[in-house]
Amino acid sequence: RPVTPEVAGSSPVTRAIFLLERLPSDPTVDARHRVLRGAAILDGRRMPAPYTRSGAVRRPARHACRIGGKTVKIFLCSEVVRELDFAAQCRFVRATGYDGLEIAPFTLADDPAALGAAEIQRFRAIADAEGVEMAGLHWLLAVPEGLSITTDDDEVARRTIAFGRKLVDLCHELGGRYLVHGSPLQRRIEPGREAEARARGLAYFAAMAEEAEKAGLTYIIEPLSRADTGYVVSVDEALEIIAEIGSPALATMVDCYAASGNGEDIPALLEKWVPQGVIRHVHFNDDNKRGPGEGGINFRAIVDMLARLDYAGTAAVEPFVYEPDGRSCAARAIGYLRGLEQGRRRETGT
Repeated sequence: RPVTPEVAGSSPVTRAIFLLERLPSDPTVDARHRVLRGAAILDGRRMPAPYTRSGAVRRPARHACRIGGKTVKIFLCSEVVRELDFAAQCRFVRATGYDGLEIAPFTLADDPAALGAAEIQRFRAIADAEGVEMAGLHWLLAVPEGLSITTDDDEVARRTIAFGRKLVDLCHELGGRYLVHGSPLQRRIEPGREAEARARGLAYFAAMAEEAEKAGLTYIIEPLSRADTGYVVSVDEALEIIAEIGSPALATMVDCYAASGNGEDIPALLEKWVPQGVIRHVHFNDDNKRGPGEGGINFRAIVDMLARLDYAGTAAVEPFVYEPDGRSCAARAIGYLRGLEQGRRRETGT
């Protein structure tokens, strides 16, 4: 239908709502309502709760994405919407179609290791009330300042290990299942001391493996871009560490931005390692540090490969550049990924 002059001069989100409101209603309401509600949140509007055909109010269902024969949950990294309080973050991810949050600890508190039992329980109660899963933690060592797993300072090494152990406990108490160890600034290697730095890093990961194993969690070593760090920049390097430590609590993952920046063929990387069960997590981000679909990476090929391999792990959206802002970027990303999967399923009839 034609767009009225009033709507034509309004914001892009308002124009989108105008057009979407004129689409035929889905008999189940949820899919159409979820799109409208997510857009309305970005535009500062309020939307009514969805209704069943009989008129009864219902909470939106979980939206886990079916990739191949598996249901893959997609989480949002919490720093993307850090300007919102925790309750608002939970409402946002539920409304826009994520399965939950992957928590950056610094978004919970300036000193996340000092959170008390009552504060942790409050976060859990908020998430539970919204039907939002706190899947795990990532970006672990951003605060407090001065932490490093590759340092030559004994006191810094001791303090970093102690802090890491507390984060494993925090993840367990929040109900998370995994920790993703990225934190490039806290794992740099100074020229001339590579062997010592790698030995320190190995000791750190061994300590985390021990702690995670006791807590029943997975500690995921994230290969990063060579532009950001010199320590653990490939799946092969991560697997060498895992093999040397020998703990079942350790695993690795693929970060799309990092792998692309390192010249990796991401579908080929997944095809090589997913069948071996060592890839437990994927971060969706593009080669320009923005959300998936905003750069040059072929995410359809990635989604197709994950489907073909019956990937059974988890995934999260982790852009580093938010255009025009975090909420818009997050809403666009999940819509894009759901659309890729829906299109693939329609084409393949699966």
